[in-house]
Amino acid sequence: MSYFDVSAWNLSLSGIDNQNIRLLIRQFQRTLVAVPGYGVPILQCLLPLAARHATSLDALLTLATRFRSSPLLPSGTQESEPANLGAQSSNLASDSYQHAVKNLQANLFRLQSGHGDIEEAIAISMILWISCLPGNEIWYIHLHGLIALLDSTPLPAFDTLLPLSLQKYASFAAAHADIKAITIGRADPSQRLWLRWRLCPPEEILASPSKEKMLSGWEISSGYPETLMTVIALLSAVVDDDLSGQNPYPVSEDYLEQLTFQTSHSAGLSVSPIPRRTMPMNEPGKKYIRVMETLITRWKSPSIPDSMPLETSLVLSTAWEVIRKAALIYLWRGGFDTDPMAPLSTEQGLFIDRYIREMCGGIEQIIQAAEKYHIPLALTLIWPLAVIGNEASRSPQLQDKIRDYLGRMYTYFQIPHHQLLGSVLQKLWEAAVERNFNFPAGSPLSLQSICLEGNILVPLL
Repeated sequence: MSYFDVSAWNLSLSGIDNQNIRLLIRQFQRTLVAVPGYGVPILQCLLPLAARHATSLDALLTLATRFRSSPLLPSGTQESEPANLGAQSSNLASDSYQHAVKNLQANLFRLQSGHGDIEEAIAISMILWISCLPGNEIWYIHLHGLIALLDSTPLPAFDTLLPLSLQKYASFAAAHADIKAITIGRADPSQRLWLRWRLCPPEEILASPSKEKMLSGWEISSGYPETLMTVIALLSAVVDDDLSGQNPYPVSEDYLEQLTFQTSHSAGLSVSPIPRRTMPMNEPGKKYIRVMETLITRWKSPSIPDSMPLETSLVLSTAWEVIRKAALIYLWRGGFDTDPMAPLSTEQGLFIDRYIREMCGGIEQIIQAAEKYHIPLALTLIWPLAVIGNEASRSPQLQDKIRDYLGRMYTYFQIPHHQLLGSVLQKLWEAAVERNFNFPAGSPLSLQSICLEGNILVPLL
């Protein structure tokens, strides 16, 4: 059965609704599938629910209506809608959104009385979150609502051999968005859900790749391997702890202690952390910096399915290496909260310069693969481009490259936060040159401070 044959799901649709659902499918194929050829995992979760629950179908139609009313749609997606219906579509999108919110509230009320359907509530909540990206803080409010729902239910088994479920997919998506390094401008701390929910256990991170393990639904959507995203979740936690001067959270420390043991015993590397009782009190987060450096360096990419076309597999491998090098640069710089003009060690500076040159070569290949062959793995690039852009304040040539990359990605995918990232990077570069940005007294120059000052949230998803 094709997941994109609307009639196969026995959805009760009018002519207009049928058009809207088909538009939604095209949009999801374009923006929520990084690895082509394996279907659209989010639709594999949502369409069966939409066939059973009218409110889930209504929420999908809400999202489709918002897509149709958006001026950000790729060319050709509004061909069936007369121009004079634009304002009507916009009003309809707003009305549909309010209707979906009321449906979610009613479902939550039924859940409290023991009569609601948790999957239905998760579906509506996730759809509302996606419908508001990137926008303003509303998307972030919906994300926290989705997290609260997921946190209130027993976690599903995360074995990739099991059938994909909505709760499983939503758990990975929400935990990804919760990682502090993945959103610039957030003021609240991460809940460290990726680690707390143990979406990828520590023993899997340095394990030898297995041919038997297929790509998960979330990996197909995001393009990120689960093991590498776990490294980024740990990296984000270690950098946050280092900057705050606090002891590592227990959930982060559990992962790090196990990985420290693995790295030191498997390769004879001296990376054991200093015992906490002898560690300088003003640097409790420093003991795991070396562990993270070793972990990122030694990370092994998963096996790529034999069934994947050669062109796609080459682009996928290139994307993973770009992300890995971005993780090292993020670690050495100390994330987006630190001054990107602050000097690093000579050795780190030389490595960063070399890595950026290599990453730019890979990024060009990945974007060309989207433009020429419709291999959409450029969806993985927004976080690495934020990391490179944070290092570009002294290089007008590199700034031009990043503008070009983000512009081409926006042209192809029409994802608003590609433009949003370009805008805040431009502000960073201008502030670095002029040093006259209107910061609060004593605040350093950083990408994070620029976003906080402008009340901007940039999701690097």
